[in-house]
Amino acid sequence: MSTLRKPITLLIHVAVAIAVVGLLYGQYEARRREVDETRRLADRERAETARLDRENTVHQDLLRGLKDNDPYVVELVARDRLGYARPGEVAPPPLPTIDKVGASGTK
Repeated sequence: MSTLRKPITLLIHVAVAIAVVGLLYGQYEARRREVDETRRLADRERAETARLDRENTVHQDLLRGLKDNDPYVVELVARDRLGYARPGEVAPPPLPTIDKVGASGTK
């Protein structure tokens, strides 16, 4: 009887090992899909964060220009808010710095 136990025990061990490997592989595939989805989500979040950072920089520059009473920025915001800017219109270039300095210090 002991001669039959060894092959049966070996077959049981092999069957259990195959079942465990099959379960582990299924878990591995599920985990890999989760990791891929997390990476895609992280990439989208990074892109959204970069877009919001650029938008925040633009708003900070506009706010700084409004606080400094920069005529270019004031005109740009006023034209936009009052609806005077046409769609796709390119705003006029900013004034050169030499024109901004001399106006208040004369006479």
